[in-house]
Amino acid sequence: MLTTNRQILLILVSLAIAAGQSIVFSVLPPLGREVGLSELHITGLISASALIFTLCSPKWGRLSDKLGRRPMMLVGIGGYTLGSLLFAIVFELGMHGWLLGPVLYIGIVLTRLVQSAVMSATPGAILAYVSDNTPVESRAKIMARVSTGNNLGTIIGPVVVGVVTIFGLTVPLYFSTAFAALAFFAVLLVIEPSSHTKVKPLVATERLSWFDPRIRSYLAVGVGFFVCFAMIQQTLAFSLQDQFQLSGERTAQLTGAALVCLAGSSIFAQSVILQLMRFKPDTAIIIGLLSTVLGYAVLLIAQNFVLYAVSMLFLGFGLGMAMPNVSAAAANAVCNEHQGAVAGFTSAIPATGFAIGPIIGGGLYQIQPDLPKISGALLALSLLALFFLRVLKKP
Repeated sequence: MLTTNRQILLILVSLAIAAGQSIVFSVLPPLGREVGLSELHITGLISASALIFTLCSPKWGRLSDKLGRRPMMLVGIGGYTLGSLLFAIVFELGMHGWLLGPVLYIGIVLTRLVQSAVMSATPGAILAYVSDNTPVESRAKIMARVSTGNNLGTIIGPVVVGVVTIFGLTVPLYFSTAFAALAFFAVLLVIEPSSHTKVKPLVATERLSWFDPRIRSYLAVGVGFFVCFAMIQQTLAFSLQDQFQLSGERTAQLTGAALVCLAGSSIFAQSVILQLMRFKPDTAIIIGLLSTVLGYAVLLIAQNFVLYAVSMLFLGFGLGMAMPNVSAAAANAVCNEHQGAVAGFTSAIPATGFAIGPIIGGGLYQIQPDLPKISGALLALSLLALFFLRVLKKP
């Protein structure tokens, strides 16, 4: 059984990584514009790094089945720490004019891609560690609890951005490095090397894939969720800045505030609703999809920041209800020997969505600013209809 102390540790590790990521998401649009990058350059960078994460995460998950969860956590967090520092330094060089044009962009892209490849070891190892030490009937609840770390990090990151950007747009990136370093040492000190280091080897040569019939519907709806989410998150700063004619610093602050609303609502869903009520996974996923559709409906009519914030509350609630249940349902569908592998796939869901969503959202935004909102709303409605039909067809 997963002890309370280790649950807290996993929450803190997830918090540190999510805080670093949300710092990057909040500061990258105005920072990218400061060094001469276009919207498509910026969203393309997010998509490329997410694609690398998607490709590498399942491989790290399978490796954790052989070598153990703790080593993969340490590899991922250590790589993320070093990558965050290098990412900040490259932008610092660009801000001072020491790196320019294609050389600067290549440096930014390479740094981010290597960071994504290595950091993808950690989320799957965390999910597999939870599955290893949690009964089937409690997995959704415990995964929701551990996932609150992601949402707390999403809140803390923008707060950091809002406070420290007065000292410079690159300063928040150094904070993300510090968060990750603390997480590394926490895992190193708290989780013992002998504590569930590996699982039994597979008897068969069977290998999970994205299209395995046991898990493919859950993976598909999870990816769809994050495509919807990523299209808006990665164009939110552009939309706020252009619609309300904001400075770079003010854009970062309001983007951070909107993401705080989203994360707070998600935390409420995970730490209150899912802890108190016993929803079946499919039911919770449908509720999440309904909330996402409502969020897009509000976003389409938003003419002030208050309505932007309301839309983020609906979108956050939808994610909070759905994603822990997607992970738990996929884990429950396979045997113990496949927990690392399935965790690799479910932890790759956000990255897969961010590999697709930002590039679509950025491209559509350059055509017409409302197109990402319209496309996201249509996708959310389609997911709701398809998943509802799937539930009705189940025996």
